[in-house]
Amino acid sequence: MKEPSPDANELAGLFGVSDRQIRALVKEGLPLEKIVDGKTGKYLGNFVECVKWYVGRKVKGKLSESKSRLTDLQSERIEIELMETRGELVKVSTISNAMEKIIGMLRTQLLSLPQSIAFDITNENDPGVIKNLFENKIISALNSAAKEMDKTKPKRIKKKK
Repeated sequence: MKEPSPDANELAGLFGVSDRQIRALVKEGLPLEKIVDGKTGKYLGNFVECVKWYVGRKVKGKLSESKSRLTDLQSERIEIELMETRGELVKVSTISNAMEKIIGMLRTQLLSLPQSIAFDITNENDPGVIKNLFENKIISALNSAAKEMDKTKPKRIKKKK
């Protein structure tokens, strides 16, 4: 039994592309032959072979895209791990926990400020001295918070030269 021989228009309809795209696919290897018929030319070929070629081309394209995507994701993962190792990237949860601790400590120190200064300012009449007492306590609280922040910084690995 003879295999069906589709022309370019039939394949275009089957593959969901234009007949112009079919002619471009012929240049890429789609197994159709141009049969000259008077002034016009027709493309004819073995239906099964054309479908096999087209499906194979599509599968290779999808496989290539998948491999490319996988390679991109692997590269991204390695880059992230390297940045973490170098201390250039820190997890949000790490920073969030550290900030909660520091802000809590700072809040406690600032809320206890009136109590800790009350005795010192009861007999003081000079506004400048009272201002200095407050400033010193506030600066002390901020310095404590800054020291705590320094403790939470990730350790960087020095790059080899």
